[in-house]
Order: sequence, then C-alpha cells, then structure tokens
Amino acid sequence: MILNLLAWDPVDERLDIVYIYYSQTGKIMFKNDKPDWYKRNRFLLRPVGINDINKREIYEGFILKGHRYENGQRRRFIGFVNYRYGKFVLDGLKQYSHITSEEINSSYEIIGNIYQNKELVQWLLFLKNLKLPKK
Repeated sequence: MILNLLAWDPVDERLDIVYIYYSQTGKIMFKNDKPDWYKRNRFLLRPVGINDINKREIYEGFILKGHRYENGQRRRFIGFVNYRYGKFVLDGLKQYSHITSEEINSSYEIIGNIYQNKELVQWLLFLKNLKLPKK
C-alpha cells in the first residue's frame, strides 16, 4: 500500500507530493522526485479522507471556508484543519479564532493552507517551538 501525503518545504516554500510505503523488509520508505528531499525539515500533511465541495482532497493544515450551525442558526466559518486528540478538527482563524468545529464535511471549500501564509507559518512554528530554517 502506498500512502500519499503533502510535504511543506519551508526553505523552498512549496508543497510536494510524497509517497510513503513499506519495503519488503518492513522499513518505511519515502519516494519523491528530488533525491535529497528527506534531508530537509518538512511538515508532512496527512489527508483527512474527505473531499471539499469542489472534489479536492482536504489535508491537515488546509484553510477551509464554509458554514457551521450554532443554536440552529447557520453561520459563516473559516478555519484550518488541525489534528488533535486523535481526530481532525477545524480551528477558527482571525475573527473565528475562539471557535473549534469538530465537524469537517464536504460542504467546506479549500481556500488555501497555513503553510503558504507567512503570518500563520510563524504562529505554527511558535506553537511547535521551532525556528524557520534559513535559505
């Protein structure tokens, strides 16, 4: 079985598709078009297993726009996909930062990812106690 993930490279500032599989000896192997890609620090983005409203696969770290229901009322919501406590959740961004939605469904639309937004990358690195590598 081959699992495809996205990998954010903070040095090149780009997303790459990464294939992970088990070798015949049971060792985890990575496959990518760059032979030295694994030597650099990267953020691996796991797929959520759900497609957005436009049929694009949703990954951890993606920013989604949609609606959620609060007290029976439909409300606009923008958040990023985060993995916490054994499940994927949507953590609100900007004016929605105080809200966490535990429901991710195909009614949301992908509008970006936190890795290609400098402000959000700095915040993420701060949370994980990391520093952005120099080019």
